Amino acid sequence: MTHKGEKHIYSENNVIYFGKYNFDMSVLDYKEVNALNKEGFPKEQVLAASIVATEFNENEYVKASGKHEFQDTEHGSRYFISKLANKAIVEGILHMYPHLIEDKHIQAARNILKELEVDFMFKIMSDNMSEFEGSIASVLASDKIGKQYYGVCAYLPQYAVKKALEKTITDKSEASQHLTTTRPDGKIFLNIEVLRSNPSQMYPGYNVSAITDKNHRVSFFTSKEEFRNAQGKTFKIVSKIKSHGTVWKQDHINETRLNYVKII
Repeated sequence: MTHKGEKHIYSENNVIYFGKYNFDMSVLDYKEVNALNKEGFPKEQVLAASIVATEFNENEYVKASGKHEFQDTEHGSRYFISKLANKAIVEGILHMYPHLIEDKHIQAARNILKELEVDFMFKIMSDNMSEFEGSIASVLASDKIGKQYYGVCAYLPQYAVKKALEKTITDKSEASQHLTTTRPDGKIFLNIEVLRSNPSQMYPGYNVSAITDKNHRVSFFTSKEEFRNAQGKTFKIVSKIKSHGTVWKQDHINETRLNYVKII
């Protein structure tokens, strides 16, 4: 059963993007596909295909199992796949739709590779990389990329955006100062932007890291549901100061720990 949506055609196991791009690799000759995947494609081409895949999935990175959602059809609600894994789209572009890769994608891929090469030059020298970072280093060191690294490349556009955002936040936070208040009631009023909001492993609620409109770093625990998936959201809060410290894994950046946080 298929369902024609506003943009794409959906089924239980596939999405035909824009009604014409079908990334089902089973329609191709298996031996030929396997041989090409083993030989590999030029690094820039694979990363450019990853950028196109990110565009197809509306700037979202979708993992290997794909994204599934209930959709209303003429036969009632059906659980269809709504987005294919970025990795699957990358492979399909390389084998079936290489014309989707434009000059702008190649240039963007070159820019990402250039930034990563500078970043990883120091990481490799430090010999302190995670398994995923080791895979990125292998991609950077290769001229051609085989299928075993399609998944890594598929994530690189999002990774590059994430690293650029982290650098921007770090740069803004360099002058962060410990906050104080002279009010008799100990209250402090702040405008904050949430950087991270992670569910607590110990208590029902969220561990929140944020930056104020004056570029001071703060963190706090809260049980308020407004902070669920709140990354990028802004709030006006009133709180009290619990303690002073530094940002996790960034000991040179001052951070104020808050408590009794209320949204106003």
